[in-house]
Amino acid sequence: MPDSSAPSHGPNPTGIDLYSRFAVAGALCCAITHVDVVKTRIQLEPTIYNQGMLRSAQQIVKSEGIGALATGFGALKFGGYEFFKKKLVEGLGMETAQQNRIAIYLAGSALAEFIADVALCPLEATRIRLVSQPGFASGLLTGFGRILKEEGVLRGFYSGFGPIVLKQVPYTMTKFAVYEVVSEKIYQSLSTPKENLSNSMVTSVNLGSGLIAGTCAAIVSQPADTLLSKINKTKGSSAEGIMTRLIKIAKDLGPRGLFLGLGPRIVMSEYIAPWDARRAFISGFTGSAGFAVISQEKAALWTDGRYFLQASQELNQNEWTLMKQGLAETPSWQEWLTKMFPGKTVRVGVDPRLVTFEMVYITENLIDKVWENRPTPEYKKIFNLPLQFAGQSFEEKLENVRKELEKNRLFNLRGSDVPMNPVFFSYALITKSDCIIYCQVDQVEKEALSLLKGVELKNYDQIFEDLENFKDHSFLVGPTCSVALVKQVDQEKVKVLSPSPLTLLKSIKNDVEIEGFRQCHIRDAAALVKHFKGLSFDTISGSGPNGAVIHYHAKKESARNLSVNEMYLCDSGAQFLDGTTDVTRTVHFGNPTDYEKECFTRVLKGHIAIDSLIFPEGTTGYSIDCLARSALWKVGLNYRHGTGHGVGSFLNVHEGPQGIGPRIGYNNVPLKPNMTVTNDGKFGIRIENVLVVKKVTPKYTVMGDSFLGFEAVTVVPIHKKLITKSLLTTDEIAWINAYHKKVYEKVSPLLEKECVEWLQEQTTPI
Repeated sequence: MPDSSAPSHGPNPTGIDLYSRFAVAGALCCAITHVDVVKTRIQLEPTIYNQGMLRSAQQIVKSEGIGALATGFGALKFGGYEFFKKKLVEGLGMETAQQNRIAIYLAGSALAEFIADVALCPLEATRIRLVSQPGFASGLLTGFGRILKEEGVLRGFYSGFGPIVLKQVPYTMTKFAVYEVVSEKIYQSLSTPKENLSNSMVTSVNLGSGLIAGTCAAIVSQPADTLLSKINKTKGSSAEGIMTRLIKIAKDLGPRGLFLGLGPRIVMSEYIAPWDARRAFISGFTGSAGFAVISQEKAALWTDGRYFLQASQELNQNEWTLMKQGLAETPSWQEWLTKMFPGKTVRVGVDPRLVTFEMVYITENLIDKVWENRPTPEYKKIFNLPLQFAGQSFEEKLENVRKELEKNRLFNLRGSDVPMNPVFFSYALITKSDCIIYCQVDQVEKEALSLLKGVELKNYDQIFEDLENFKDHSFLVGPTCSVALVKQVDQEKVKVLSPSPLTLLKSIKNDVEIEGFRQCHIRDAAALVKHFKGLSFDTISGSGPNGAVIHYHAKKESARNLSVNEMYLCDSGAQFLDGTTDVTRTVHFGNPTDYEKECFTRVLKGHIAIDSLIFPEGTTGYSIDCLARSALWKVGLNYRHGTGHGVGSFLNVHEGPQGIGPRIGYNNVPLKPNMTVTNDGKFGIRIENVLVVKKVTPKYTVMGDSFLGFEAVTVVPIHKKLITKSLLTTDEIAWINAYHKKVYEKVSPLLEKECVEWLQEQTTPI
């Protein structure tokens, strides 16, 4: 807003004089149109120009000459923002305008942009045609004349008016409003008044504010910008209206295509083999979720609330900056890079086999180049999972999901390439007539080979060469499909299904698998009762402060002696042919404090609330997460991570897409019968059971809804010494006693006498 205290420098220009000055300034800004030329090529031909701005510009110059970058110079954009802002301020008066300055920023920029768009649209249509079709015309005037002659005014010049308004008006409103607000905040934070600042300082503030404003504006306008480029690339059919063309283009592109060129997101696997533990090698952080960015001078690691404590212990604080993801003050990695390299173009190198988006691809993983003594890949035997455990033949599964894709579970194959997870490295390619598995063929057992009738086996890396033969085919892929695969085919014919219906199919167990879950958990419980022996994957076993580290496992440098004065947490699980187990219990070997008992009891109340819940079909894990936290919230306690996750059937112990937690992604996946999910209330204190979703019949069904509930298949006693009975309701006490009765009945037949006596003591009613 105008500053009445600023010194006067003579009469200010008004009217046409003022507007023309701003128009000249806007025209000068168009001297960077060559950047827009490259951007348009990336949007229109992503399969050719997919190596970033700099490399794409080099491609254009190499193939078409330096003049190709200047073909859009005729299209200039005129500005009137300051003119309209000034008029609005004069009309409203200074005091009213000051109180409504953001509305003035938005209205002034919208008016200016709309008027400019009327003039800009023919120029923009011609510019895009010149850029996207080299040879279309020798320049702006000849291109203008050709479009007018062949297509007419409306169809030729204004078919993109809708997208250009939808693109430019939000872009300009966002840009000017954000610029004004950001620069205002910066000036307010400075100790020196604006009029006393040096020219270089004022310029720095303006450039910084403009950078932020431009980024925000680009995000808001990106979908319309892509539609604009597409609709102006070629002339439409005379039978198609403009809206019909726009809707068709938007459907063909999909959400991902509409944001071509915009900042991407990384998706990485939770489970890895030792030779793939690159982040752990380079940073020392061994948690399952984290993202590291390394420059020549600095390094930072982002992780979520589950791992704040663990990361602070494992990272070298002199070399690494811990970024606590989810906290308001923590910047994203993109924001961090912008701050580290202000005003510079930053090229981010990634391994394309590990990401699902467009960035700068490198042929060799840079971590591998400096990783001495990297474990040598060791591929293990791939074997058939017998029908008595799988519950359904792979031929039946293949018939059911032929038009989609599901790997390990589809073929009833298992392996052990990844420690503690019975999986193997593989790809699957399924067409209407063929089915190919890409794996370490020499590791497939003879019995498994004999059962894979109609399935072709090829070596793991052969898929990249084979995909070259499918350029004309359309593909359905899951959201975690690597960009290294997608780059081998026509990316415009790849449709991303998120969440993948194939992971949904895997999450719903058949009756044989459900019964396997019940039986393996009984055997697992017997092993836990016998001093936690016989566990098949890393046991998370920690006492005192180590118990608060969500996925802690003992290391020489951090291991502590057990103490009767601290709580002890054990998160363990096992892989059985008939299922996968995951159970956590917290115990105390001495006399717990009242605070420890209250915290444990409140976690237990949340556990019981989830286990006892009856809910309509269609309910998500996101919707019910608050029930696990309610008792903690009442006294100001909470935890920064999810409540439960899916569990595989002799597969990964963490399996999606279903889960219980505050992550918005869980709201996209309703809980369905025969899904498995853990009930894992956490607060440094954890009580974790595996639940099976099942149909239930409530007392009333007046609305005709189908209802679901849970069946706990975990049968391990809950530590009664840590329970404060006075905090429990009558129903909660009844739940505990009923659960312990079931535990004793199912587990005691598998135990020897001394263990039976111990179990009996642990399961007596409270």
